[in-house]
Amino acid sequence: MHPRSGIAPSFVSPLAGSLLFACCLLPGMAFGSWATNGNQAAIAPNNQVNSQTISDGSGGLFVVWQDFRSDSADIYAQRFDMGGTRLWGSGGVAVCTVGNHQESPVLCGNGSGGIIVAWQDRRTGTYDIYAQALNGSGTLLWTPATGVPLCTAIGNQILEVITPDGAGGAIVAWRDTHLLLNGDIYAQRVNASGVPQWTPDGVAVCTAPGQQTDVRILTDGVGGAFVVWRDARNGSFDNDIYAQSLDSGGNPRWALDGVPVAAVVQDQVEPTIASDGKFGLLVTWQDTRNGIDSDIFVQRIKPDGTPRWPANGVQLCDQDSTQVHPLVATDGIAGAIVAWTDSRNGSRYPDVFAQRVDSTGALGWVGNGIAVCTADSGQFALTIVPDKSGGVVVGWDDERGAATDEDIYAQGLTLAGAIRWSPNGVRIATSAGTRHLTSSAADGFGGSIFAWEDYRSGSANVYAFRLSPVGTGVEPSSPAAAPRFLTPHPNPFNPHTTIEFTLDAPSRFRLAIHDVQGRLVRVLAEGSAPAGSRSVAWDGSRSDGTPCASGAYFAVLSLPSGNRSTTLRLIR
Repeated sequence: MHPRSGIAPSFVSPLAGSLLFACCLLPGMAFGSWATNGNQAAIAPNNQVNSQTISDGSGGLFVVWQDFRSDSADIYAQRFDMGGTRLWGSGGVAVCTVGNHQESPVLCGNGSGGIIVAWQDRRTGTYDIYAQALNGSGTLLWTPATGVPLCTAIGNQILEVITPDGAGGAIVAWRDTHLLLNGDIYAQRVNASGVPQWTPDGVAVCTAPGQQTDVRILTDGVGGAFVVWRDARNGSFDNDIYAQSLDSGGNPRWALDGVPVAAVVQDQVEPTIASDGKFGLLVTWQDTRNGIDSDIFVQRIKPDGTPRWPANGVQLCDQDSTQVHPLVATDGIAGAIVAWTDSRNGSRYPDVFAQRVDSTGALGWVGNGIAVCTADSGQFALTIVPDKSGGVVVGWDDERGAATDEDIYAQGLTLAGAIRWSPNGVRIATSAGTRHLTSSAADGFGGSIFAWEDYRSGSANVYAFRLSPVGTGVEPSSPAAAPRFLTPHPNPFNPHTTIEFTLDAPSRFRLAIHDVQGRLVRVLAEGSAPAGSRSVAWDGSRSDGTPCASGAYFAVLSLPSGNRSTTLRLIR
């Protein structure tokens, strides 16, 4: 008898109980969606900060962060599918939780559906550089599980950046104080198996006098990397921008300690970089050469390290005010689109402006740049990503809601400089409390993904959101791809079954198997598909090839327009 109701319970078989539990769980697991104001990456106590994100190549995203759920800072990761469902559990996957602090993670794709994560690690009392790889299911791939050391030299190594090497590994660059207090730049390549490939503790990119900071890195498309940085070799009040190219063996292609991108009077700082699509490099920076205020300049560098445009760069704006924090993206035809924070309307409430430079270095848009956002209060440009049509999506922190809060907005710009969405941008997150945009990336299908630190609960949490190509949290409504499952056959099965589904319109999709607790078992297929029917086979095994036990499983078909699921029964 039920202890309070007096109702005699009916018998429920273990399988039926599992199915009942799964049905209660499944709506949150299989029918996830991008919520207004974003989806939380991990349900965990204390602060999660310093998040970085990249596309997973299937309309979803990977995100990593520094996590304080324990007594010290650790590194965690999460994957969202295209519909906003957390795939690596409610708390994310622990990348490294060894003693003392692990901080400032960065990530890149490994070319096989997973990621490589690097971080600065204080397990020995000073900061070193470590890395780890995860597959698409969130399984750690490298040994030891606490991470592969890339540099454990004396002194501190301060991690800056990472880029894929094009062969399943990565190239990582950092600021290094193991020789002098000045701080130099070193880099290391790690292969797909987690084995460092260059000189132990890394190769020297620049050991010139003075500080080298603001390091940026980008794959060169042929196994090496471009590295760009702020350089004080001419004095701490005369910073310049320098660059170097490393081949796949870690050898410098250009002059020792790099070539100058901009080396004129006063300061050139805060470089950002992008590929020009022709095996060269686009570099933009903040520049005070006029001795009065900051302006924005840009340069295009050939593969041999020489400039394509006028020496020391093309000025994008000569407005009598301060322009700072530039961001650059390719326009798809060897030119650049640059966005920045602009005080022409008053230094107390800066705005966001942008300008395009064509492949020859000529300004593509009128005047001193177009206004991306000039709403009341301050806007601070923080991210830029290219779309699939030669334009860009710009993201920023926005104070228009309240003087003490910051929200996140974004705007799309066409190649011609036209505003694509609502004037002054579309809202990404405007809930109670404040937040800070940390990263964004193109999702590969015309949309954009964002990650940020969010204080709506009082502590810092990591949130993410996907913005569709039309500037909303959902896909364009026409045409809508409506998923329809056909009956799996055979079902029950042992050990093979075929899952069929139909799309009413072309769409991105992801077909995955989950267990009755909602845990990911295996991704069977993902990518883009035309309208029509598809068949995908499953052999009853997990992603690592081990056989699944008898029981109930769910095939979950995820599309931007929604998810559908069907039940499978494996009988061995």
